Amino acid sequence: MKNVTIAISLRVLVTITFSLYAFSIFNYDSPTSLSSSSSSSRLYIMLSFWIVLGLIHFQQYKYIKNSPDGRFIMKEMILPEFNSNDEREAVITGKAAKNALLAILILTPIALATMALILTFEGKYPILLTLLIASSIPIAGLITYYFSYRHHYLQ
Repeated sequence: MKNVTIAISLRVLVTITFSLYAFSIFNYDSPTSLSSSSSSSRLYIMLSFWIVLGLIHFQQYKYIKNSPDGRFIMKEMILPEFNSNDEREAVITGKAAKNALLAILILTPIALATMALILTFEGKYPILLTLLIASSIPIAGLITYYFSYRHHYLQ
């Protein structure tokens, strides 16, 4: 359960840092000149993105190192923390994936309608809100997956 918590947390952090980096690229405060604070914040955000990706890679390497046969199958690239040979865990993963897909399918039309309203009524930072809403779709799916997996795992 600890491995799943770490895996989901790292993937949520990757999504957040990537959306923050995309916002720093599309920042409309000073379109004619780049300020030093903007470029330094962009550097820190990109550095944190690569650090989180490195942590994900380290977690996958640790999983491969601790696996009994040392193999790494392609389906384990996404979330390598699950034992696919365990029938109970396969059923729990299937239920959690169905719940995550359901959450994404429900949230996507709501997010698209919200983005359309935000772009219609332009505020000070419409691109920031659009990016945050777009990044909330996979984050909601990951969080739903985690809570569903945890609920079924603890039963």
